[in-house]
Amino acid sequence: MAYRLGFALAISVLAIIASSGIAAAGYIPQSYYTYYTVNSSSSFSLGVYYNVSNSSVLTIIPASEFAAYGNGGAYTTLYNSTVSSSGMDLFNLSRGDYYVILYAYSNPVSYSFYVQQGHNPKTYYASRSFNYSVYLLNYSLVNISYLGSTPLNILSQGQYVETDQNAGGLSTFANRGVYNATIIPSGSSKIYVFSSVSPSLVNPLNFTQHGLSVGLVYYGLKFDSAGISPVPVKTDELVGKATINSISAFNATPPVNSSQYGAGLQLNAMLRIISPYGNRTYWVQNVLSLNTSSMQYTYNDNVWNASSEDASVSRSTVSGSGSMLSFPTPSGVKQRIYAYQTYAKAYSLPINVTLVTSVTQNAGTPVVHFGYINGGQVTYYDNVTISVPSSSAYLLSTPYYEAGNGNPYDFELVFGGSSNGEVSYFSRMLSSISLYYESGGKLLPFPSYLTFGSDTAEGATDLTVVSSPTGALVTTGTENYNEYILPSGQYKQPAPTTSVTTSTVPSTSTSTVTSTATTTIPPPSTTVQSSSVSPTPYVSGVSVEELIAVLVILIIALLIIGVAAHKRANRGA
Repeated sequence: MAYRLGFALAISVLAIIASSGIAAAGYIPQSYYTYYTVNSSSSFSLGVYYNVSNSSVLTIIPASEFAAYGNGGAYTTLYNSTVSSSGMDLFNLSRGDYYVILYAYSNPVSYSFYVQQGHNPKTYYASRSFNYSVYLLNYSLVNISYLGSTPLNILSQGQYVETDQNAGGLSTFANRGVYNATIIPSGSSKIYVFSSVSPSLVNPLNFTQHGLSVGLVYYGLKFDSAGISPVPVKTDELVGKATINSISAFNATPPVNSSQYGAGLQLNAMLRIISPYGNRTYWVQNVLSLNTSSMQYTYNDNVWNASSEDASVSRSTVSGSGSMLSFPTPSGVKQRIYAYQTYAKAYSLPINVTLVTSVTQNAGTPVVHFGYINGGQVTYYDNVTISVPSSSAYLLSTPYYEAGNGNPYDFELVFGGSSNGEVSYFSRMLSSISLYYESGGKLLPFPSYLTFGSDTAEGATDLTVVSSPTGALVTTGTENYNEYILPSGQYKQPAPTTSVTTSTVPSTSTSTVTSTATTTIPPPSTTVQSSSVSPTPYVSGVSVEELIAVLVILIIALLIIGVAAHKRANRGA
């Protein structure tokens, strides 16, 4: 939206004010006007707020009629009414381009003039804050805009977005569930709130930063020459294979309880539990942990509650061979997790290892099995029961929403530091890796892989992933987060990141809007007025360029007059 202001001239004071956006306030000389242009490719609602010092005319016309309006010809109005103080109106318009005009026809006017357009309008009368809630079935782009008869503040999930404006809004990506915006009027106010929801896909490239874990990661997205498309995967078993030919890691200042020479190969997944008592999400880790100096290894597993931010597990819910540990979170909360570690053993290179994580149901309760393959047989070193009654439980990778803790639903086979968020420097690394899931009794590769993990805190500063006939090679080198790996071993540059935001979502992924109960009024009857009239005589609005030209001519004229007067004065002296 844009608008143009009329102008005033005074020899003693000359001022030019230019502005843009959804709000306008200023001064209109008699017979001048200011306007907004609005447009939409579909039917929409238009809210208009005005506050004028003298009688003015508020007019809405099709854009095609604006030339006739400006030239004093006949034009068609969708709305044409005299306004003399302040007010707000809501109009329903079909798709197209329009001008919303405020015209000072008999006297100069000081004014405030705001417009806001959108869909799904709700009308409120409020003097205190209220929640505007949007229910999302998917990760989505949420657009909320407002128009108020008094200045408003708006909070998005508790954070200020915009303050003290009669008109404004926000646009943000939000996870599925209930998204809340809080509207805070500065006084008793009439308020229009508009919203729209565009189902989107979680963009893994939003999570990239230096020092992430490196390997093969599936985010529920297929990357190929055609672009990016969503391919969610549910499975009962995840398998990561690796041959580690060379490895040496170092961190000069390791975290507490972590080795300076620590490295880890992690098989990570999100576990989704469907329960009549509320669905849950747990993050499960199956880790080969190495001390690359003493050349010893252990197997470790962790279970985290990913259902919400800073959520913990409890001994009554998660049980196995391990115990509970507490970790401080960035918000200061001590988060409890489940952890288990085998006894340390010596290793020699090369290491051939297959990590296996599987899920079964035991009397309606999920059991997670953490194992490895040695000599052709699977050894499950820990079996963890999650005591949540469930109809089903599975490992899930999907781009349609994030876990409750804000992490993506991905499958990761990645290298990094050993534990406790350690980010290691690797002076030596040469490993071949491949990642599979079970389907119909077969192990299948994923459609494509990215090269970084974003769920785990451990990472590496100098590892890169290159193609190999069987999957990928991890070596020392520069991070290549902007590449993807195909099962054939080929790798290419991914499609532009904006392609991840796509409308290719299931048809069931619709959104509804709910709000706190308040009185709602229908649009004014004037929304359907239509007539063909000639405008009250006026001078059309003047552009900034025209104004500057007038000012230049005026200043030159004043200078000429001043010089002539000065000469006459000198002759008189």
